[in-house]
Amino acid sequence: MRILFVPFDNFHLNSNEHVPDRIHLLAGKNKLIGVRREVNFTRGMPGLSAYVRFFAYSVRVFAYGLKHRKEYDLIYCFELGYTVVGVAISAFTGKPCVRDCAGVPWEWVQRVKPPLFLRAAIALSEKIAKRFARIHIVLSDADAKAYIEHGYNPDKVVSIPLLADFYLPDNIIADKAKLRKQLNLDVKSRILIFTGQRAYPPNMEAAEWINRTLAPAVNERLPGTIILMTGKGEKPVPIHPSIVYTGFVPNFFEYICAADVLIAPIEMPSGRLTKVFDSLASSIPNVVLESATNGIPELKDGENAMIAKDRAEFIEKTVYLLEHPSEAREIGVRGRKMLEEHYNWDYWEDKLNQALETCLKSKTKKGRS
Repeated sequence: MRILFVPFDNFHLNSNEHVPDRIHLLAGKNKLIGVRREVNFTRGMPGLSAYVRFFAYSVRVFAYGLKHRKEYDLIYCFELGYTVVGVAISAFTGKPCVRDCAGVPWEWVQRVKPPLFLRAAIALSEKIAKRFARIHIVLSDADAKAYIEHGYNPDKVVSIPLLADFYLPDNIIADKAKLRKQLNLDVKSRILIFTGQRAYPPNMEAAEWINRTLAPAVNERLPGTIILMTGKGEKPVPIHPSIVYTGFVPNFFEYICAADVLIAPIEMPSGRLTKVFDSLASSIPNVVLESATNGIPELKDGENAMIAKDRAEFIEKTVYLLEHPSEAREIGVRGRKMLEEHYNWDYWEDKLNQALETCLKSKTKKGRS
């Protein structure tokens, strides 16, 4: 198939984030064309200038789609805003539009509480996408259930998880001591890691809890434990002395592989915690809350992850892994094996392509989608 991918983003292809993951999955057996850009328009909650730039970009994409209409068979759109652009192109070209959903918008609205005008824009965009997008690709069965409960046609909702690119962690130095020296980290210390842009409110809330509660509790029982925090954003104040902020790092897999345990104290009603997937791909054990299984249902407590029912238990399970490094390493190895078994690249590539081929065969029609 020939696919117009909106947006065709070549900025962070060497990561397990949503856009590069889909690009890799689609590009295996299809030809992708599109408009390239170098940086993301928004980081966290955008300002007015970001919306102006997005509108200008959307106009360029629309013009590109019309100009090159003979070069593609299908329009594949990442997320809600780009889907509206894709629907507009579809209306003028007759090419089917597919939406790839990163989570559930109305759950995101509940968690982030954006300004009223943005909520109204999301609601309107959701109606447009629901009516005119041919199929909706979601990340998990939990997400599919949420969309269906909100009136989406079950036949038009297809669950395709994001897949791990094992080349990324496998390309990191295997010797943890050498890796830590390279990153100027203490070779002998116990190291926890939390990663994510803190401009995203749930990440910032988790960072504040780590700083305020987890860091003191862990260091009271295991003095000298270091907690790395990667990613941009504000820092909790005052900062606990055990926390080291790295800021943005070009290859966060280096820091994940240098750590002993990844911690993700984030409620995740929909979508998938990419940071947890990255730790699993790196054979690094992780501690999560129960809601993480919504996006990764194969997680099993004590087998391939440590799953806490609340944050008090989260602290206990974090300390346990640090106190039992051999068991922690075994959990990390089993986590990697779970990904290799359940997130087989060939299987999901075929399933996605079959869904797109079905989309091409069906006739364009209006109505609920």
